[in-house]
Amino acid sequence: MKKKIAAMLASEKSIKIILCLVVFAVSYFTYFRNYENPRAPFWDENYHIASAQKYLDGVMFMEPHPPLGKLFIALGEYILKPNKQLDTSSFDHTDFLKNDDIPEGYSWRGVRLFPALFGWLGAVVFFLILFEISRNYLTAFSFTSLYVFENSFVIQSRGALLDSTQIFFMLLSILYFLILFKKDNPKKTHYLVFGIITGLSIAVKLNSAILILLLPFLLYHEERFKAAKTREMFLGLRNILIEGIVFTLGVLFVFSSTYYVHFVIGKKIIDDRIYGASEKYQDIVRDGKEYLPSSFPRMMAENLLYSKTYEANVPAYDGCKPEENGSLPLGWPFGNKSINYRWAKTAETARYLYFQGNPVIWASGLLSVVLSFTLILSVAVFKLSTKNRRLFYLILTFSMLYISYMSVMYETARVMYLYHYLIPLIFSLLMLYMLFHYIFEGKIRGEDVQLLRGMTIFIAITVVVFIFFAPLTYYMPLTPHEFQLRQWFDFWKLKSVM
Repeated sequence: MKKKIAAMLASEKSIKIILCLVVFAVSYFTYFRNYENPRAPFWDENYHIASAQKYLDGVMFMEPHPPLGKLFIALGEYILKPNKQLDTSSFDHTDFLKNDDIPEGYSWRGVRLFPALFGWLGAVVFFLILFEISRNYLTAFSFTSLYVFENSFVIQSRGALLDSTQIFFMLLSILYFLILFKKDNPKKTHYLVFGIITGLSIAVKLNSAILILLLPFLLYHEERFKAAKTREMFLGLRNILIEGIVFTLGVLFVFSSTYYVHFVIGKKIIDDRIYGASEKYQDIVRDGKEYLPSSFPRMMAENLLYSKTYEANVPAYDGCKPEENGSLPLGWPFGNKSINYRWAKTAETARYLYFQGNPVIWASGLLSVVLSFTLILSVAVFKLSTKNRRLFYLILTFSMLYISYMSVMYETARVMYLYHYLIPLIFSLLMLYMLFHYIFEGKIRGEDVQLLRGMTIFIAITVVVFIFFAPLTYYMPLTPHEFQLRQWFDFWKLKSVM
C-alpha cells in the first residue's frame, strides 16, 4: 500500500513538473522573446531608467515608489552591462529622460531583463496557484492561459516598469496563502515567511498593501478550524495576536531592508539635487554615515514623507483634457481607457504600443465579479446552502480583496490609470476559476465531455483574440483599416495616427 501511495505521489509530482515546463516554454514566447523591442523608451521607463542609473553610479535620490522594483531594473543592467561602452552619466542629472538624453545605440536588454523575467516566471506561479485551488491538472493548465495570453500583463512586463515585478511577488504571496490555508496548524515561521513574501510586493509598489487583508481571512479560517476541536477562546486570540505580529515583522523587515539598501547605495549628492531633504539628512550622506543604524529612522521618515508629498501633488483626473491618459476606476473593468504608450508611422502603416487588455479575459473577469457577489449575497441574505465551504470561503476572500482595492481607488484624489486595475484583474481571474470549480465540481470530477469541450473553446477564443490584439502589444505595423478593426468600443479610446 505504501509503495502504491509513493508511486502515485511521484506520478503527480512528475505531471506537475511537466506542465510547469510547458507553461514556462509557451510563456517564453509571449513574455520574454525579443523583450528589448521596441528599442525606445515608453511610459514610465523614462523615470525608472534614470533611477536605475543613479543606483549604478551611487547617486542619492528620492522617489515616490519603494525601491525594490527599480533595484531590480538596475541589477539587470549591472549583470548584462550592454551599455558599458556608452556614456550614460547624464542620466544622473535628471529624474526624467528625454529622447535626447539617451545615447545612440543604447541597449534595453539590461534594464528590461528582470521585468520581463518576472512576467515570464509569473505564468508558472499562476499555474501553481490554480492547481493549489483545485488540485486538478487539466483545468489549472487550461486556465493558466488567462495569464499567458493577457495582453495587458504582457506589455507591462516588456518594459523597464514596476508592474510585473509587483505582480510576480503578489502571486507568490497568494500561492503561499493557499498553501497555509490547507494546513491544519501553520507555525509561526510560516507566518513570518508569508509576511516576507507579501513585503516583497509592497516594497515594489505600495498598493500591494491590499494583500495584508489575506492575513485576517487566514487567521479566521485557522482559528475556526481549531475552535471546532479546542473551544479555548483565549488561546485562539493569543495565537491570532502572535501570528499577526510575526507576519507584520516579516513585512516590515523586507520593506525596511530595501530602503536601507537604497540609502547605502546613494552615497553622493550631485547638482544640489536634494529632493527636499533636511540639512541633517544631507549631512548624513556627505559624511558617509548612511549605513549607520542611527541614520536609518531619519532617512526612512524623509523618504516616506517625500513619497506622500509627491503623490499629493499629482494632479487629479481631468476628462476635459484632450491628452488625458488617466481614467476613472468605474470604467476600468470595461477597459476604459487604453493608453497609447508610443507610436511611429510610415506612409502606409503605423506601429502602436498600446496598453490594451484581452477583451475576452477582461469580460470574463467582470462576469466572475458579478457572479461572486451574487453568490455571496444569496448565501448571506437568502441562506443558500454552500456546495463547497472551502471554495466558497476563498471566493469570499478574493471578492473582499477586489471590492476593498476598488473602493480605495474610488476615493483616491490623484489621477489613476487603467494599469492600476491589474491587481483586481488578477483577483477576478482567480474568482473566475474558483467559480468554475464551485459550479461544475461534479462534472469536472466526472470529466464531462461537454464541459471540457466548452472549456477548450473558451481557451481557444482567448488565444485567438490575444493574437488579434498582439500588434498593439508588440509594436507591429498596422494599416489604418487593420487598426480600425481593433477599435471594438469607443470607450477604449483607441486613436489612429494615420
